[in-house]
Amino acid sequence: MNPKFTQISIDSARIIHETVDHETLIIDAQTGCYYILRGSGAEIWQMMIQGVELSSLTQQIAQQSTTPITEIEPAVQKFVHELQDAGLVTLRIGQAPNSQPPTPVATPHQAFTNAAFVPPELHTFTDMNDLLLIDPIHEVTETGWPFTASKKS
Repeated sequence: MNPKFTQISIDSARIIHETVDHETLIIDAQTGCYYILRGSGAEIWQMMIQGVELSSLTQQIAQQSTTPITEIEPAVQKFVHELQDAGLVTLRIGQAPNSQPPTPVATPHQAFTNAAFVPPELHTFTDMNDLLLIDPIHEVTETGWPFTASKKS
């Protein structure tokens, strides 16, 4: 019997993201919320978008870090579930394919190489929801963006 695996997927039509200097900014185009990933969050996000399965992700971090896997695993699990609760990722649990080894990371992540693991952090911001959700072509007045047209009831 094959071990179970948890595939992590990101809806690229809904989720916009950019990583700069070990910090990831994520915008949810459906809700207008934006998020910042800190600590090891940016590196874990990069691993997830490369298709690394959850248990493999944790093992790869542990292999590169000086922190024991018993400390890494709960922090990564908590982080991934926070991302799922925010609607940023979807988890699919299934059977690992017979012939497919765990997905390796394309490039080693410097954040984990011979260094102590820094727990990932997810910071949520809702202060710009209205601006991020405006359709600048259809929902503005002649004054222009960001002034919205009044909605008639």
